[in-house]
Amino acid sequence: MCNELMEQKKHVQYIIMTINNELENKITIAGELGSGKSTIGKMIAHLECIDYYSTGEILRKIASNMNKSILEMNKYAEENKSIDDEIDGFTINLGKSNTSFVMDSRMAWHFIPHSFKVMLIVDSKTAALRIIGQVDRTSESYVDVDAAVNDLMQRKESERKRFVELYSVDYTDKKNFDLILDTTISTPESLSAFILDKYLCWKKNGYQAGFWISPKRLMPAQHITMPGDDDYKVLELNMKMNGYDESCPITVIKKNDNYYILDGHKRTSVAIHLSLEYVPILLLSDEDNEKEIFPGLTPPKYIETTTSKSLLHDWEDAHGFRFMV
Repeated sequence: MCNELMEQKKHVQYIIMTINNELENKITIAGELGSGKSTIGKMIAHLECIDYYSTGEILRKIASNMNKSILEMNKYAEENKSIDDEIDGFTINLGKSNTSFVMDSRMAWHFIPHSFKVMLIVDSKTAALRIIGQVDRTSESYVDVDAAVNDLMQRKESERKRFVELYSVDYTDKKNFDLILDTTISTPESLSAFILDKYLCWKKNGYQAGFWISPKRLMPAQHITMPGDDDYKVLELNMKMNGYDESCPITVIKKNDNYYILDGHKRTSVAIHLSLEYVPILLLSDEDNEKEIFPGLTPPKYIETTTSKSLLHDWEDAHGFRFMV
């Protein structure tokens, strides 16, 4: 009889927990340094009238109190697990609460697996310029952009290494997230609205949004027939009426912060002409220079044999913008 009552109690608790989870809004935002996690997280929290938390702010306060830079703090944390334990405990307890929130954190997706997990990425130079321009980051000062880029790369690797050792997971692995979004070009307002739109779809039916990026970040690897082509016109009309077909992501490879189109030149071109802010991509190679994308053809070889400055300039002229290179 006691066992039966215990099972009934557990069942009731499960129902209550399920109802609470349906009412809660838990969004975790990870991402690269300078990708705008804090700005976008705060904006989403404001739009949704929910709380905002940031492990980065917690770490910066600890670093300031210890008179250390963030890079020094990350190195120190590699040898002193108490720093991560303090932040992790806070995150785990927050995830178990019945409150709604947005959390800007490298590892919150891991500790709060039932959250909507967002990863933000950004071009390294853009990230450096953003951080240099943030006057509130008193523990981070650089002599120039190159110094900032170098520091960000060191910090990213330091954090990645530490988290792999601590949790046996790689926070830079895009497979861990419901939505990956490149923030290099778009505004925080647009990015926040896009995230919330994908979040509502996810909350309704478990929809995973995949990887989205500005079409102006995608570099061509071939010449294409521009608007006079009949197929192009049909594609343009369909995209204008129905938006981008998410079932047909643009296939790309990445090298040195640049994304090169493997398949989908016309779709990219139409998206630019229609001023679409984001398109879905399928990242076939992410800085893996040894993996063959075609038999005998590695990403560096593909880029070397298919791209040129004149090709990029022709693409820019045809679409009325300039690449950030």
